Amino acid sequence: MIKAHLTQIGTAAVNQNDKRTLLISAYLVIIGIVLSGPPLVFLIEYLYPQPHWVDVETFVIYFDRLQTLPYWFGFYL
Repeated sequence: MIKAHLTQIGTAAVNQNDKRTLLISAYLVIIGIVLSGPPLVFLIEYLYPQPHWVDVETFVIYFDRLQTLPYWFGFYL
């Protein structure tokens, strides 16, 4: 009896608005994974490469704000 009641609650509780919310959440997670992960990191490394570490001045000369993009997309996760 309790199991049947829980099954009814589980199926009745998922309406169209809930499905839409879950779909949006899933898309945001996928975007966060792709854009904060290796694909974007490799693309930025290709477009704005950093030389091997020498000192702070060299790092600052070659730094571009675009290099922080993967970290910002990580917030979607």
